Amino acid sequence: MTDDPWDFVEAGRYDEARPHLRAALDRAVAEFGAASFEAAVAANQLGVACKFAGAYDEAAAAYARALPVGEQLAAAGEPDLLATLLHNLGGLAHSRGNYEEAEPIARRGLELRRAECGDDNEAVAADAAALAAILEHLERWPEAEALFTEALERWEAAGDAYEAAMTRNGLAAVLRFSGRTDDAEALFRVALHDVEAERGADHPDTATVRNNLAMLLNATGRPAEALPLLDRAADDLEAMLGPTHPATVDIVANRARVAAHVATGVDPGPPA
Repeated sequence: MTDDPWDFVEAGRYDEARPHLRAALDRAVAEFGAASFEAAVAANQLGVACKFAGAYDEAAAAYARALPVGEQLAAAGEPDLLATLLHNLGGLAHSRGNYEEAEPIARRGLELRRAECGDDNEAVAADAAALAAILEHLERWPEAEALFTEALERWEAAGDAYEAAMTRNGLAAVLRFSGRTDDAEALFRVALHDVEAERGADHPDTATVRNNLAMLLNATGRPAEALPLLDRAADDLEAMLGPTHPATVDIVANRARVAAHVATGVDPGPPA
């Protein structure tokens, strides 16, 4: 681990990152002013760490600090910071389950980025995948698939194995819920292999993909194959994020559901 607090974020150690990023924001405000570009960038980074940590209110407050600067720069013909903030605000609403709210935010960010950068751009790929993940929850399968496919092609061309893996995970979810379970399973398995290679076996992102593969296996009548995956995912998230993190809570609930399926032979369905 270096002195860069962002390394904590990439390692999935979000709570460890937060005090360092708060201190970086304080330094930026002291040196450049509260309404500076530097402070806005620091606030955005803090927001990202807080969102991943499940500290959604702190994330929202950090993004709100940065947003006026982003809007001002966009009005002056420099939309990059605003597009980044819209990406992250859409992601925060997504994490909170507010998909109808998230869609126009994420869509505006993607449109700004396309206008600025064109289609052949990695930031555009990230924005396209973020919007696709929201559309998946809204059951807008064709557009979600098209956006994930666009993003995946860009990440593969760029040789970014981690982003390609996470995009395959998203695309696999779309294929699963639109009824193409064989294709979805193959993509989940590739995504799990690749994200584990890129981030490690116990990283939160690895646990997320492991959970998604497990829930597909359960849905296709293989709960005994799914349960060990969920045991590992739940244990890793409890260790990395704590038992009260929203992702941990969800995966622990999935483990209980699949354990009941194994025990009784009947899938009890998702929690009410």
